[in-house]
Amino acid sequence: MKPPTGFEELSSVAEKGAGSEFCAVGVVADFLPPTKSRGADYVITFTLTDRSWFQGEGLKCRFFGRTEDKLPNIISKGDVVVLRSTKLRQYNGELMALSSFQSSWLVFHQQDILLNETEVKGVLPFSKMSDQTPSPGKDIIDYAVEICNFLDRSTFGEPAPVTSLQASNIMGSNGPASSPAAKKFQLIQDLTLPRTTRDLKFADLLGEVRKVYMNDFRVELSITDYTSHESLYDYAHTLDDEQGRDGDGFNYIPGQKAWSGPWGKMSMVVTAWDSHANFARKNVGIGNIVFLRNVQISLDREGDRMEGNLRGDRYHPDRIGISICKPRQAQGDDRVKALLKRKRDYEADLKLHGIKGLEESNKLKDEAVQQPAKQPGLTAREKKKQRQKERKKAKQKEAQKARANTTSKSASESLNPNIRTNKVPETVAPVKISEITDPSVLQGDFTTPAGNPFSVPFKNNLYHLNRIRVIDFHPPNIADFAAPHKTSDYECLSDYESDSDISMDLTDPHGAEVEWEWRFELLVEDASSTSPQESARMKLLVAGPDADFLLRSIRATNLREDGKSLARLKEKLFLLWGDLQERREEEEEEQEAKEEGGVGRRLEPSGRPFECLVKEYGVQARHDGAWERVFAMFGTSIVSD
Repeated sequence: MKPPTGFEELSSVAEKGAGSEFCAVGVVADFLPPTKSRGADYVITFTLTDRSWFQGEGLKCRFFGRTEDKLPNIISKGDVVVLRSTKLRQYNGELMALSSFQSSWLVFHQQDILLNETEVKGVLPFSKMSDQTPSPGKDIIDYAVEICNFLDRSTFGEPAPVTSLQASNIMGSNGPASSPAAKKFQLIQDLTLPRTTRDLKFADLLGEVRKVYMNDFRVELSITDYTSHESLYDYAHTLDDEQGRDGDGFNYIPGQKAWSGPWGKMSMVVTAWDSHANFARKNVGIGNIVFLRNVQISLDREGDRMEGNLRGDRYHPDRIGISICKPRQAQGDDRVKALLKRKRDYEADLKLHGIKGLEESNKLKDEAVQQPAKQPGLTAREKKKQRQKERKKAKQKEAQKARANTTSKSASESLNPNIRTNKVPETVAPVKISEITDPSVLQGDFTTPAGNPFSVPFKNNLYHLNRIRVIDFHPPNIADFAAPHKTSDYECLSDYESDSDISMDLTDPHGAEVEWEWRFELLVEDASSTSPQESARMKLLVAGPDADFLLRSIRATNLREDGKSLARLKEKLFLLWGDLQERREEEEEEQEAKEEGGVGRRLEPSGRPFECLVKEYGVQARHDGAWERVFAMFGTSIVSD
């Protein structure tokens, strides 16, 4: 029987990783009675299992409540617990389900479930968190009965309560504490080989894929977690192409590219079979970080090197034991974070000894077989310029129509209905630009402990500007509103400092992976001022997720090559600032010989005033370490009916 709609098996839940939310039904394999937490709450810890869970006792769960009656009413092993809106967290290196404010529970007691009963005809008694918790339907009741009777019910029973003081006395009277049970997740350096052929060893591994070999039956993944083991192959660093290359010296047999590291005994071959191989064949590539679940550890046929095998489950043939982890998961997964730190330390050690890093090594060895990129012909450029001119003329016609439609004073003074903001917090009152940019706000009543007054370089504040208008923008070319960003596996590390993107070569096929993000600036002014010459101005940064929210459905990309996205962007911005772009282009053509267009020149666009949310923060300059005051738009979006 499959889980009810909206619920998952526990093995699938565990594969989702830290930070994921889930709903599941499980049988209590073990639990501790409710106790007082370190704070004012009560806490209960229990372990859930089901038919899909074969390795270990089950998924550990921990629920908190203001009072004891808010905790799951578990009275014995075998009770069935229904969890909703529960989150996975990493706690002391272990994956655990923790309750949140949205979580709810429901418990069926095993003593109310008849033995070998597969379908409940009547109503099965239950206890639930509160009146707001949904009552179980027939599908949930039948599934709870089915998984309860799937397990050996002779092992069910209430555990004897043991206090921490009793446990401490018992451990003290019997000598030092016994060693804890081996954890399923292990580093390569900690793996142990089976002593006999009957001694089966299994482990969960996390590593980066450095080589892939596949055929119709299996996929071999060479992975590393940047720890070493004596039973692995020793890759010695060489300057030629012979080390680690498949095939033959005459190229009669095509081979893969040369081994590019890591060097030494750091890489382990794990062979995926069945459904695991099908998944790896379609989804796994060199450079991916993969989590491999339930890998059998053994020696190869020669008995010299350690290897791993990821075999299919005959009871669950569709189950997949491979999941791909993104570097950004390091923010919530200590295992991924530790792997990235070890990789960074390894590459730093390579540079210290004058050895090319992993990515640079790949680049040098591939240059010989790469074909030069084809350069676009002159005819294509002329066609592109012609299309740009046609689009420019069409835009100018649209701007003239819009200018004619916005000549009335009442229309120009009303707020732009196409610009909307998130709900403004009650603590954020509407202000004018002049009230924010006034230097006196940074002085205030700040004094040192000695009583000496001082000023601050910036404030971490939120503002609500209810009548502003865009009068200029930067960069001058809208095609540059999206900027390339070199991605790095180490971005999620707190001590990471990125290199400059200025020297980035976008045509280099071996360069770092590039992502595009919005990054531009708007010059705005108070639209409520009676004298435009005296109206206060402010530069607003629009970047990252805040820019994505502003532009909504338009994704950042290389706008110099993506003409369709550029056209959509211009149409979107037309709703924000009216014919500002067209007027700016007209003025630049007239004054091209006199001055270079940039942020600061006053234009007279027809855009209607709008409201937006602004956040203030400080950015430390790299050259002198001084703090710069920055204003950025957030919570504001361009909508079109």
